Amino acid sequence: MERLKLVLQYFQSNSESISNGICIILALVSVKLYTSFDFNCPCLPQYNKLYSLGVMIVPPIILFFLGVLVNRHTGVMMDEWMRPIGNRSKNPAVVKYLFSAMLQRALLAPMVWILVTLLDGKIFICAFSAVGWSILLFLIVLGAMGRLIKPCFDDHATFLQTRYWSNYLDVEQKLFDETCVLHARDFARKCVVQFFEDIREDTVLRLPHPLFVASSKADWEDEEERLHGIAKQEQVDQLLNKWYYSKPELDVTRIAHRPRPCVTWEDHSGKTLYSDV
Repeated sequence: MERLKLVLQYFQSNSESISNGICIILALVSVKLYTSFDFNCPCLPQYNKLYSLGVMIVPPIILFFLGVLVNRHTGVMMDEWMRPIGNRSKNPAVVKYLFSAMLQRALLAPMVWILVTLLDGKIFICAFSAVGWSILLFLIVLGAMGRLIKPCFDDHATFLQTRYWSNYLDVEQKLFDETCVLHARDFARKCVVQFFEDIREDTVLRLPHPLFVASSKADWEDEEERLHGIAKQEQVDQLLNKWYYSKPELDVTRIAHRPRPCVTWEDHSGKTLYSDV
């Protein structure tokens, strides 16, 4: 059970692993679908080729669009491509990297289907079943050559930068969604508490204090801090519009170097010591 929890936590914290896992599942599903599919040649010259090509092409197209649909990189790429520039410039290399990552994962299941159909030999006569092995060998050699030659023509530093900022976009969107959930929860809590307090003031009956209101002062202050002074619907809408149309520039100098309260004291030798609060 503990191992299962660790695996789930790993997949939840790593969206790239989730995408890889989904693509592998789609590939396995494509193999299972083909093995359960009963291929019967119509034995009519005018329909043989059409039927065979339909079996080999139509399911991979469906699997490809499914791969695009379930891939998280698709949403991140489209958000980055379509967003207004605002205070943050767009990096075409990041969009290209996300598109390449999405395309590679989406093509996995269709390629597995096509290779299985070629290797199985039901669609083609046995003499042409070797085409599947030839394509498989060609893809393996092509992948190995690309792995060896790519460092010679690619700037690895640029690749690291592109990979970093593509991961940053994914993490930023997840953190923004999580922060919005916390803010919405605290905002809703304040609205409900205010509603019951107004009802209690307008009626003669003294309603019992709601259980969810009786929270500690520290929790209440934490909620006030998470609201960031936003107390109206118009303010929330303005905040979300500003985030979409004018995302902040990638510069955290101000918050990284802001002064922190600290406690100072002197030790027995008279040396001043510091400690962050």
